[in-house]
Amino acid sequence: MPASALPAGVKPPFPFYTPSFDLAVVGSAVFSALTVIHIMLLIKTRAWNLNLMPQAALMLGLGMILRLVVITNPALEAPFNISAFLLMLPGSLVAIQLISTYTRLIWWVTPPENRNFNTLWLPPWATSIILVLPTGAGDTLSAIGTGRFGFNAGTRILAVGAVVQMLIFMTFTFLVARFTFISRRWGIHPDKRQSSRELGLSLTASGVFVSIRGIMQVLEKDALQSLITTHRPTPTITTEEWPLWVFDFLPLFAVLAITASYYPGSYFPKRLVGFRLNTKGLLKDEMDRKTASPTAATTLITINGRPDSQPIDLEKEIVSTYAEYMDLDHHPALKYPN
Repeated sequence: MPASALPAGVKPPFPFYTPSFDLAVVGSAVFSALTVIHIMLLIKTRAWNLNLMPQAALMLGLGMILRLVVITNPALEAPFNISAFLLMLPGSLVAIQLISTYTRLIWWVTPPENRNFNTLWLPPWATSIILVLPTGAGDTLSAIGTGRFGFNAGTRILAVGAVVQMLIFMTFTFLVARFTFISRRWGIHPDKRQSSRELGLSLTASGVFVSIRGIMQVLEKDALQSLITTHRPTPTITTEEWPLWVFDFLPLFAVLAITASYYPGSYFPKRLVGFRLNTKGLLKDEMDRKTASPTAATTLITINGRPDSQPIDLEKEIVSTYAEYMDLDHHPALKYPN
């Protein structure tokens, strides 16, 4: 139904352009396929912490399907509102998932002596909180700016929310790129170094695409403010559909595709892919491994029921004991090691 054929008093859902039916079909098919792929990867690797990616892909797929419904029947208001919500939220879900993956990459690769603020520029135990909270705050401000909470807060707060998210996305991209660069100098296993480099580069590329989308969101909010102020639509952003696809939907597709190609669940050990990152447990495991791994032939032994205060060379101690009780000091095979 064209906009001109709408019943009297019904506003067209897309007042400045006619959305493409073909693009909506392609979008629904692509994002539905990505949903299936991410669900299969999630089940295969049991990386339950990556559950936000299939949720984001599913929302995009459903949003595109509802967009088709709105295109064919513009008089339906409910599908338009639901579609707008489903197509808006995945950006934040994807960003939060990337931040979570970056935090786990830090705990997987960074040596204990480098796991500090001076090296990482953020405390590793609070990296997710520091980056995720402003992202959620940006969504909240945007929701308030749209008047969904029963009062009109104005479009300025809508723009503030978009700017906050854009800055967080750009900061995240810089931190991941820097981490990928400096981690090359750390003394870690070559296989782990290669895997962490691949993950770091994929996260950096994903961060770039998320940042591009964040910039687009700021420009959209600015165009909306200009429209309300001047009552005239700004060119391109509000009057044409292609910027929405190029700078909004395409970056989300790129992030979902990159994550599926370099799936973090295929790289991380099992202790890092649970729903919750137990940093205290990780630190305890590191201490246990250090305690259970004596260096060379030197370790602490127990004498008379209490641990000796000095490390003892076990090989030399055994030779000395045999020499004392068996009088074998003259035997060349039992000489003290150098």
